[in-house]
Amino acid sequence: MWEQNLKKIQLHNLEHSMGKHSSLLNRFGDMTNEEFNQMVNTFKPTANMKTKAPRFSKPSSLKVRPSVDWRTEGYVTPVKNQ
Repeated sequence: MWEQNLKKIQLHNLEHSMGKHSSLLNRFGDMTNEEFNQMVNTFKPTANMKTKAPRFSKPSSLKVRPSVDWRTEGYVTPVKNQ
């Protein structure tokens, strides 16, 4: 399976250099589905997470803006690993 994925990546990237694709394949491309899932799907909820948390009520003295553009605040970074 790994060898098949490697060949697919090499062919795709070769076709990219010929202008047939707009992007290269990323670092996850040579992984099998099982390897990828083991790497990125690691969240496992615990029993105590299934209980409902108390509802948050904002303090009446808190002033909150109606909206925030996080791009202008400097918190949005360029896209990674897609």
